[in-house]
Amino acid sequence: MAAEHDRTTLLDLVSVAHRDSRSWNPISQEKLDTAGRYVRPGDGQRVLDIGCGAGSMLCDWVVRWGIHGVGVDVNPDFLDRARQQAAQRGVSDRLRFEQADVRTLQIEPGSYDVVTCVGAADALGGFGRCADWAASTVRAGGTIAIGDSLSGAPDEPVRAAAALGLDLIGLVVSGVEDWDEYYSAQWAAAHRWAAENPEHPDRTWLLDRMRSHQEHYLHTERGTLNWALFVFAKH
Repeated sequence: MAAEHDRTTLLDLVSVAHRDSRSWNPISQEKLDTAGRYVRPGDGQRVLDIGCGAGSMLCDWVVRWGIHGVGVDVNPDFLDRARQQAAQRGVSDRLRFEQADVRTLQIEPGSYDVVTCVGAADALGGFGRCADWAASTVRAGGTIAIGDSLSGAPDEPVRAAAALGLDLIGLVVSGVEDWDEYYSAQWAAAHRWAAENPEHPDRTWLLDRMRSHQEHYLHTERGTLNWALFVFAKH
């Protein structure tokens, strides 16, 4: 982003776009809940969430299943929101949030019951490397959930995961309505921020980016994008 826009006052565009979003991926809350039921974390189990954003999923899982969780993200604004949400929902004692590049994390192999990476597989080099990393981090009999954009058929990542000793136990695929809702929330958030900050030096730039993205999505991408959340059990 810095290469595109060299103002030192530039706000984090992702933080602005997702200021009101609950799920920062093209998946409805209903479908995310379905994936959670496939994972079915147990009371007291340790969950590691890579790219945790504002921590909504971890907070939900504490409330529903009594897990202990660690959320990792590179964005400090997201992590501030995650800690605030955990405090508001009374689950701070079961959650910890860390700012880190996941590639630098030192984690004991097999030390988690559940590893999730919902939309942040690129941080580990793509789906295959993410699955490999998660497989080494979760214990035998544990569960892994990875959400990622699909460039090919859904069976391709399943075959890659099978080679790592992972069995597919759940699949949730996003549809056009999920993408529409995902991007509409971002456009609305950017428009609202611009209305609230009429004198900000980045206001015009942000609105231009939003309109450019809308045009590209509506004329080129809509109906062609694929995203899925895979849930695997480790042998």
